[in-house]
Amino acid sequence: ISTLQSVLKWMVSRDLLDPRLNPEFKKVRDRKDHREDSNPAFYPKDWKTLAGCFQDFIENGVQYVETKPEHPALRAGMRQGPYVKTLEDYKRRWRQQHFVLYVLWQYETGCRPHETNLIRFRDIEVRGESGDGSIEGAEMGTGKILVRINPKTKTGKRVVVARSLTYRLLVAWKGSAIAVVQQVNKAHNRSIEEGLKRGKLRDIPGPRTDDDLLFFNPFQQSGKRSNYTDIWYNKMWCELLEFCAERNKDFPQDAVKRYTKYSLRSSHITHELLRGTDIGRIADNVGNSQSEIERTYKRPMNELNIDYLAQEKATLFLLQDERDEKAGAEN
Repeated sequence: ISTLQSVLKWMVSRDLLDPRLNPEFKKVRDRKDHREDSNPAFYPKDWKTLAGCFQDFIENGVQYVETKPEHPALRAGMRQGPYVKTLEDYKRRWRQQHFVLYVLWQYETGCRPHETNLIRFRDIEVRGESGDGSIEGAEMGTGKILVRINPKTKTGKRVVVARSLTYRLLVAWKGSAIAVVQQVNKAHNRSIEEGLKRGKLRDIPGPRTDDDLLFFNPFQQSGKRSNYTDIWYNKMWCELLEFCAERNKDFPQDAVKRYTKYSLRSSHITHELLRGTDIGRIADNVGNSQSEIERTYKRPMNELNIDYLAQEKATLFLLQDERDEKAGAEN
């Protein structure tokens, strides 16, 4: 709708359309609770439960051994066990870790999924505590990460603040995967050159570059370093929600039907509002207007506040009952 209105205004400005014939369109969400119903935010307690499942999800289905594996790629950087059993175990654990970092990134930045897909390492500026551009602060988890959003996205160019620890883990895991792929391909090529196996020689990937996408797939044989597909992300999203629901009966059992990846953006905005963050700062960070946030998140915020007020009142009544019992016992 926004694009259509922009085109019509442009046509009027170029005298290609009579202003009297320029219709006014209303967005669906102005008439219905469309966005918050289709992409609801996690309640704080449910988000805490989900985050508590991250580590178990990363390890889910991965086999370990205490002895050092023969393949050098599986021993890289490991001083002691347990070690992943096979290369497939390593890839499985890496992909699940990669997805968890993606979830954290989306929640902490409030980026739209298509915005994150376009972020490259060159779009990220690391600032230490001193603000001098050093990476030391970020390595300690205390620095600031500024992300320049691609101007080709929905709301255009802006700067987003990200958490340094999540970015540091992303960089470390990317480097680990590239090192493993390098060793695997070198071993493969060596076996072919020595006549131990048949096949084509594989390219040895170079180190990460500033032009690489932030969430690229390092295991592609083509070496293109493109992102995982939306189908893969949606599949992993459902797996994570199902994994959490199976292990926590208090977590929404219909989470797969209720929440989407866009719910991470909704949760970022809603939880920042609950923390008391200035709505103008939130709007600047996520690329929305203040009026849009007020209109879209008014109802879910009211529901959350009602829950908090109810909990606080229940706590107050409980404390009062305890005081009355204590006073009665003393008398």
